[in-house]
Amino acid sequence: MADSDNSSDDIANICLAKYASWSKSFKTQPRPNGILQYTILSGIVLSKLSKQDIKAENSNPLIENQRTLKCVSLATGSKCLPVSKMSPKGNILHDCHAEVLARRGYVRWIYEEIARIDSAGYLFVTGSEWIEECTHEKTDESEISRRFKLKDGVKIHMYVSTLPCGDASTLCIALAQLEENPDMAKLKSEHQLPSAGDNRIVRGRNNYSAYGALRTKPGRSDAEPTLSMSCSDKILLWTMTGLQGAHLSMIMDPTYLDEIVVGDVQLSDRDTMRIECQRAFNERMRTSLSEIAPPFQHRAPIVSFTSQNFVHSKSQVSSRPDRSDIVSAAECVIWIADSRETLEALTGGIRRGADLRTASLSPRARSKLCKASLFELHRDTLESLGLGPLSSGTYFESKQLAKEYQNIKHILRGSAGPLNGWVISGKQWEDFDPRS
Repeated sequence: MADSDNSSDDIANICLAKYASWSKSFKTQPRPNGILQYTILSGIVLSKLSKQDIKAENSNPLIENQRTLKCVSLATGSKCLPVSKMSPKGNILHDCHAEVLARRGYVRWIYEEIARIDSAGYLFVTGSEWIEECTHEKTDESEISRRFKLKDGVKIHMYVSTLPCGDASTLCIALAQLEENPDMAKLKSEHQLPSAGDNRIVRGRNNYSAYGALRTKPGRSDAEPTLSMSCSDKILLWTMTGLQGAHLSMIMDPTYLDEIVVGDVQLSDRDTMRIECQRAFNERMRTSLSEIAPPFQHRAPIVSFTSQNFVHSKSQVSSRPDRSDIVSAAECVIWIADSRETLEALTGGIRRGADLRTASLSPRARSKLCKASLFELHRDTLESLGLGPLSSGTYFESKQLAKEYQNIKHILRGSAGPLNGWVISGKQWEDFDPRS
């Protein structure tokens, strides 16, 4: 944790400093044959004012710039598993892009923070600087009696070392492709799709002119297809559903990104790329807000840029004088603040060194951020809070209990919704119970 004036560089620096503190074995390294590798870094940072500053904020706007920062999750990664390698048991991470891992790490940190401050079923409010138990009256018998929220004045920032894949980076990639390989750029853009309103799904980086379109991962058109949407699309979804996901929404009020800090964008390009990000993360969310009921709302983050460089970004690795060919790193790494085991390296969606053939048999082989691991943590949390009856059923069945959250997603993905056509993995990949 650090005191900061909360500029975009400070948000970036707290993430970059944490990455720099990792041991060498968890940082992106050259391959054994000497080929250099690059990756993407993303983190979730919380910021807050002191109690005294909250009281003084209205009378002195400069107070807002004096916030305490805490990085709660950090991840590297740029890979996504194809359908052929997905697991129906929830024990393999399908989407290992850094932004997605950082968000899942944030969810785990919230669960663990609740566990750290809850003892014998009673919450000690002073035990956390960041979250607290809500005080509310139940409106019906089915409503969960214990809920949590971020403390007043807490803000959530996401740092990402480059423009997120999908709509936010489409123009940037198109311009680079046009400069580097005009023939390929013409091939990828010759079948144009309508902008924004059509909701047709575009695969990866195809159809550069389809600004506003939903896109799937991966970017390469010669890679196997996946069931994962682009990071731009997922960030757009979070502006309405919040970062907490279905399970955590059962006991936690929605938590929204207040700011996204993006690296690797030149000063001369920032005005243009801010417009691109605003479309990707905000303007595409065109739906009737009258259908969205509290506690959910539409909250788009502000977009900021940083001049602080990530040492293992593609641009930085490409500029090294000793480089020849460079490739995207296959491994991803996860760090979660205050956790018993803070660092975890993954390859192919499972822990480094694990045998995929035994991953379904050994919980030690799976990531603490995979669906099975987070579902077990969710159940343990419910039981510790005296909500055990809600912890039965499969992963898919349990998610359906978050009715308000599911209703929001249904509206967004419906025929008239902005996310119509969203690729869904569904029950086929979520009908599992880690305890059975």
